[in-house]
Amino acid sequence: GSKPSAVAKAAATQDRIAASKEMAAPPRNFGGGTVGGAPAPGPAPAAAPAPAVSDESVAVCVEMGFDAASARTALAASGGDVEAAISLLASGAIGPDISPAAPPPAAEVLRVDVPADSGARLAAAHEAASLLAADGAAAAPALGLLSKLVANVLGAPAEPKYRKVRLSNPKIAAALGASPAAHALLQLCGFRLAEGGDFAELAEAEAADTGALEECAALLAQAEEWATHAEAGPSDVRVFFAPDGAAAARPADLGDDFYRLTADDAREMVAAASARREREGVLQTRAAREAEAARRRRRYRKASVRVRLPDGTMLQATFAVSSPVGRLLSWVEESLREPGVAFELAVPRGAPLSDPTATIEAAQLAPAALLSFKLAAGEEMAPPFLAQRLLDEMRPLDEAGGAVPRGEGGLAPPQPPPAGAGAAAAGEPRAPPRWAPH
Repeated sequence: GSKPSAVAKAAATQDRIAASKEMAAPPRNFGGGTVGGAPAPGPAPAAAPAPAVSDESVAVCVEMGFDAASARTALAASGGDVEAAISLLASGAIGPDISPAAPPPAAEVLRVDVPADSGARLAAAHEAASLLAADGAAAAPALGLLSKLVANVLGAPAEPKYRKVRLSNPKIAAALGASPAAHALLQLCGFRLAEGGDFAELAEAEAADTGALEECAALLAQAEEWATHAEAGPSDVRVFFAPDGAAAARPADLGDDFYRLTADDAREMVAAASARREREGVLQTRAAREAEAARRRRRYRKASVRVRLPDGTMLQATFAVSSPVGRLLSWVEESLREPGVAFELAVPRGAPLSDPTATIEAAQLAPAALLSFKLAAGEEMAPPFLAQRLLDEMRPLDEAGGAVPRGEGGLAPPQPPPAGAGAAAAGEPRAPPRWAPH
């Protein structure tokens, strides 16, 4: 009369599973109707319907740490007995389905209509290369691969292996990625897609046309330079003006307080200095300090810089954090209506950027910064300040989206962590504004 244990139940369940497998095993009939001289058994009797498995029982097994699919299998095998099902799962008799997942589908290859005219094809290739180079460093793998493919054919035009590219090759697929411009440029350089899109092949006649291939090679080399420039900046150049109802300030109305430290700026600077002293006051090894500095640097790869001019217009562009400040200054100079005018750029605290060799990151302009433009002493220039080509692209400021960052280099002063948060959170930089690059 004692209640059977869970182990006994599990053993009985396993015996029942084994017996049912023997009964349900299909007869082996290799055409003779007999197995080992004995008459072939008749059709197996219909299997009994599987017992219903309740969601509550599955939930109990899941709470014990087992996956839902295995729990349902074990409960069905044990006749719905939760204890026996858990014993089966714990013994490993029934485990999760660990079959390998299906590989992700390959990126669809864009098929383009290649112009028959060589001039039109080169123009289309130029447009595709420009679009691809606009991605900056992200375009380097594709441009490097395309340059190598064209160079290989130029070096050995009669070699068939250099004229055929398997697009499903992992390295080639990773380099080209899902960029439509990269796949278009491959075809515009002469590599035609096969019917299924798995291969791209350069015809023997086109491989012998070294003049066209040399033009493609020169274009790809130029595109790599464009990509380097796009990565360093300026890129995504925009011009904004004050919205209706917010009159643009005139240079004569501006006075020194336009560039003077405000109360809000002062409070932000004090808070930033206090947080910096607190961080530096914590005893750390040199390696720990360098690791922390590297961790903070890795957060941002790009910086969005907005320059506020005295006539109310704003000039904005994106730079790599490794670009020198001199590149930023040269860009602003080239954007002026009178490029030779001497000027200063200063963050809200009033200190002008003075070291053109310092990086955007070292100047604390990442991830976003607002700079004020001021003519140097003795210089005169009437508005508008920007070149007409930029004024033609000007848009209302409310289309920029998000608030303009203030404070030291566009980074908000570190705020104290919320109650219960770790001390490391105290030095985290503020998330970039909506208009800043991510």
